[in-house]
Amino acid sequence: KEKVEKEKSEEQVEKEKGKEEEEKVKVTTREIIPAKVELSPLEKIFGEKISLTVSRNIMQFGYDAFRFPSTTFAPVENVPVGPDYVLGVGDNLIIYIWGKIVQETFSAIVDRDGKINLPRAGNVYVWGLKFSEAEELIKKRLSEHYANFQISITMGKLRTIKVFILGEVKRPGGYTVSSLSTLFHGLYEAGGPTKLGSLRKIKLIRDNKTFDTVDLYKFLLEGDKTQDHRLQSNDTIFVPSIGQVAGIAGNVKKPGIYELLGPTKISDIIKMSGGIAPIGYLNRLQLERIQAHKKRIVLDLEFKSFEDIENSEQNIFLQDGDLILIYPILPYKYNYVTIEGNVLRPGEYELTEGMRISDLIAKAEGVLPESYLKRAEILRFKSDYTREAIPFNLGALLKGDETQDLPLQEWDIVKISSVYDIYPEPMLEIEGSVNKPGRYRFVEGMKISDLLFRGGNPSKEAYLERAELFRFRKDKTRETIPVNLRKILAGDKEENLPLKGWDKLVVYSLYDILPTGFVSIEGEVYKPGNYELTKGMRINDLIFQAKGLRKEAYLERAELFRFRKDKTREMIPVDLNKVLEEDETQNLLLREKDMLRVYSIAEVIPKTYVEISGMVYKPGRYELTTGMRISDLIFRGGGLKRMASLENVELYRQTPGEFPKIISINLSKILKEETSEENLLLEESDHLFIKPNQEWTERKTVTISGEVKFPGTYIVTKGERLSDVLKRAGGFTENAFLKGAIFTRESVKDIQNKRIQEFINSQRQILLREQTALVTLPEEQKAERMEILKRREELISLISKMEVPGRIVIQLLPLPDLVNTRNNILLEDGDKLYIPQIPESITVIGSVRNPTSVLYKPGERVEYYIEKVGGLTKYADKKEIYIVEPDGQAIRELAKMKGREVSRGATIVVPEEFKYRTPPGILIKDATQTIYQMALSAAAIATLQQ
Repeated sequence: KEKVEKEKSEEQVEKEKGKEEEEKVKVTTREIIPAKVELSPLEKIFGEKISLTVSRNIMQFGYDAFRFPSTTFAPVENVPVGPDYVLGVGDNLIIYIWGKIVQETFSAIVDRDGKINLPRAGNVYVWGLKFSEAEELIKKRLSEHYANFQISITMGKLRTIKVFILGEVKRPGGYTVSSLSTLFHGLYEAGGPTKLGSLRKIKLIRDNKTFDTVDLYKFLLEGDKTQDHRLQSNDTIFVPSIGQVAGIAGNVKKPGIYELLGPTKISDIIKMSGGIAPIGYLNRLQLERIQAHKKRIVLDLEFKSFEDIENSEQNIFLQDGDLILIYPILPYKYNYVTIEGNVLRPGEYELTEGMRISDLIAKAEGVLPESYLKRAEILRFKSDYTREAIPFNLGALLKGDETQDLPLQEWDIVKISSVYDIYPEPMLEIEGSVNKPGRYRFVEGMKISDLLFRGGNPSKEAYLERAELFRFRKDKTRETIPVNLRKILAGDKEENLPLKGWDKLVVYSLYDILPTGFVSIEGEVYKPGNYELTKGMRINDLIFQAKGLRKEAYLERAELFRFRKDKTREMIPVDLNKVLEEDETQNLLLREKDMLRVYSIAEVIPKTYVEISGMVYKPGRYELTTGMRISDLIFRGGGLKRMASLENVELYRQTPGEFPKIISINLSKILKEETSEENLLLEESDHLFIKPNQEWTERKTVTISGEVKFPGTYIVTKGERLSDVLKRAGGFTENAFLKGAIFTRESVKDIQNKRIQEFINSQRQILLREQTALVTLPEEQKAERMEILKRREELISLISKMEVPGRIVIQLLPLPDLVNTRNNILLEDGDKLYIPQIPESITVIGSVRNPTSVLYKPGERVEYYIEKVGGLTKYADKKEIYIVEPDGQAIRELAKMKGREVSRGATIVVPEEFKYRTPPGILIKDATQTIYQMALSAAAIATLQQ
């Protein structure tokens, strides 16, 4: 038993290990999915087709060198220092002394005064000395106190230094770094220069003086580290803004944007970019230059080689923003011919001097069997860049006929066809009751049994007494040859006919030859449809095959439809309850084409409904169920809303042959006790109406916004006026502009929309009549009138899109004065009042040169503001100028406006004058001017609302 348990335990452990290994494999599989690798410019030359376009997606050179974390480039501190290492405060020197009479080891730390303390020798100043100089000084001082000894000095823990990295770097600031750190280390620590920082003019500032100006391009392009100075305490690395730049794109080895340092020629930037790529086309080198900050110009330069660039007068100096484009050579190959088709090694081959077709076939290692020998072709380019086909006899050429062995030219394509390219390969087809119907290749000598074998042999349902072989005659028509598959399968050689190309064998099934009877079932069963009629099949068998009756099925009666001998149908009623009990008087034997229809209860016994409406959450029609009362209907309607009236409920009841009744119901009694007499049993078509409570319906909301102390939406009760809600809103603020208050009402908005729609409809009817009247006009007048009518259509469309605010002009006053005025109106549900701030401008719209707003100036008149917007246009109608006051009132007469100061926040409207002749019966001017005025007025109102 213990042995068995141990084996089981070991087996379990192995299974768990196996699962762990499986998980590891899954994880590994997920991790080793390679990322998409972008090809380099050189890889693209060999791996892709040559693109004739030049990509301008170039990056600034050098900045990606700083993309790795700074820790990657931190100096290693546990390495020997060089002899030129400069000692400083905090450095630790480890001194070993040994000899015949002495053997000591001690450490000495450079203190703040720059000295170390040596045994017997005392203080030695080493700050600022190189390591090699300090070593000599220490040996000299110790030799004064020791004899016959040897000494070894190494560095212990190195000091840290504080440096500052400023300017255009990613993380400017002060850094504490190792004393071994260099300028490059410091740049990496700060994240490197940003792309707005220079790589070529980096300053190392020491003791408030520029110690050196570093050009990183020497390091990045040549690997020169001579400028990688070791940092000292309080050094500053300053990266200034980037200088002039030029770009080089296209077919160079390192396309990019390069910073220029001093005079730089085209050849210099080509060297920076690694040189011209092999596919670079020097006969077209293009320079794009921004000229005088105004425009971009293009210069085309031509060279033969890179050496030609260096020595050419066209090797011009670059300017800031220059872009050099190196285009590729043409993506075509030269000095080759192609052979394709039925040869052993088709492909492209070098065109040698005097090369002929036979030489090319020999390089392709000969033609393959089944080649078409009567004709092959050379496809050759003509002078008009089209190809012509030059035929030759391949069979004669292979036999040595030199007249067919034609000479080849550049880019020729020798095409050798197979016989199946010329004559389609003959196929055989088998279809019908076989296991693998389809098309199969014809092989000489095949017989019907071979085709049956390839088709997977006849299926179980196959009719073996007769199949049909369809064969093409010489006149391209088909003949039908009957065959006996049973004899063929039994080995009858005479019946097993030999096949010819394109023969087709059709194997029929028993159902095709011997038709089977069917019966059908539809209605309330799970699988309605057609079913095969079997011997002795009855109605209950059909229901069983249809997966049984549904719950909704009506069992008292179904209907069996049966064809009579005269091809008419009879209907036989069936009791399904007795069918399920296998009563043979109802469970009838089925005949061919019988159809059983099973009905649902709802089809036989129609549902009756009652309805509920009014103050319930789900009003609508509901099915009347047995014993259903008023309380049940309210429950189905989602319950009563809070504003429902309990004492004023009506039940409408319609009894056949009688007048409708209205029964008053008191719901409060029903809610207290469901068995109340008020909780009536419902009858078909009853309609329960729950009225709203009158107190709830009179509640309404009003919105006050703008310059009041407490803006918001307020619930108001019946009889409240504007002053009441303004008091609740805390009154006006100091910045309130009462004259410009905008009061809107939903009921007024509806009326205004209705009137505008009536106006639009009438105008469209007038427009239609006037368009019809144009038929009578001469052609020269018709075009002018059509243009006018088109303008009217546009104005009508503009008005139809206007949003009417529903504004009522009121004159607000401070609260104590507003109470007893006619402007203290009764409030309605949805009313809105907006009080704007005191405006600082006057708006001028319409036919002026620059419709806009002008700063308000006290005492100024209409002429002043019109002059400020550039004056009137030549189409302005001076007589029709009007002012829309901030409260919505309009002043139209010019006489009233002369000498009148324009109010703060007003809008001056300048209409356009209409001057053209009006033919009799066409009311163009008045209607168009009316529409135009409406559109302009709408714009003025919108301006005031803003």
